[in-house]
This record gives sequence, structure tokens and C-alpha cells, in this order.
Amino acid sequence: SRKRKQHCYYSDPLTKERIVFFHLKTKPFGRWENLADLKEDRIGASRGNTYTDEFWKLAEKGVLNVDVADNDLLNFKKLIRERIDIFPSSRIMGTKLLRENFSPEAASILEYNPKPLTVTTGHLLFPKVRDDSAKLLEVFNEKLDEFKKQGLYDRYMDDLIRGSYSGKNILKIR
Repeated sequence: SRKRKQHCYYSDPLTKERIVFFHLKTKPFGRWENLADLKEDRIGASRGNTYTDEFWKLAEKGVLNVDVADNDLLNFKKLIRERIDIFPSSRIMGTKLLRENFSPEAASILEYNPKPLTVTTGHLLFPKVRDDSAKLLEVFNEKLDEFKKQGLYDRYMDDLIRGSYSGKNILKIR
């Protein structure tokens, strides 16, 4: 955010994640070109999630039918119970929530549309008030680059998607 950039240095991207629309497999979610194409859908949203400025502006104007819940887990429950039609969530976190909070049968009735609402990046922040932050940022970015060149980054991201770092699986990590 602009506010954070005033006070922090951002590392190179640690993650790049697509925010996609989850939906019931029995209610296919077709092609959409822009957000206004979704005006007929009941869209779940989680309080405090950013999504995009356009998303919230269209919701505010009543162009989008957005039903706000307190968190993503509640929205997935509403989606399974057909109280909403689609729900935007991070592809990785969405599948993680489904895997950890629903039976395999319940989770298997959902899928996501591959077209992202938006793509976000995650960064490590270094506070500008610390004298060593610029140097730490430089060292961190160098090591992150080495990590990626060695193929470790991709291996760990694949493990994350498979659920290797969640709940009871955490002890199985090498």
C-alpha cells in the first residue's frame, strides 16, 4: 500500500498469487471479461479483504450483488450451501481452507475459474526507521534470488500447494 511504502522497504516478491472465483461445479462459472459481467451473480466477499478498488466501487454502486461475511471460511460455507454463487479468494489459501475445514466430499464440489480477478504479490517489509533495514533488504533479496535459482523456491511452493505445511502434515517436512 502507499501508506506502508512511506514507512517500509519492500523485498522482491516472495509470492505471486492469483485471486480467483470459486464456484460450485454444478453451477459452471463461464467466461467473463470485466466485473460488470458478474452483475447477475451473488458474490461473497470477506470483510477486510482488498480485492480491487473497482470491485468495491461497483459493489457500492449496486452494480455487483456483494454479500459480505466476516471471513473466507464463512464464505466457503455459504458457497457450499448455495447462499452465494461465486467467491473470490486466493487460489492457494482457498484450497488450503477447503482442505483443512471441509470433508473431501464437500470440498470436491467446488472448483475455481482460472481467470483471476487480480494478481497479488507478497513481500517482506523492512521498517525505514531502522538503520540496518536497507542492508538487510539487500541481503534478503540476494538470498531469495539464490533460493529461486537453486530451484528451492519452486519446490517449497509446490509443497505449499499440496498442503505439506498445514496442520498434521507439518511434522512430515524434511
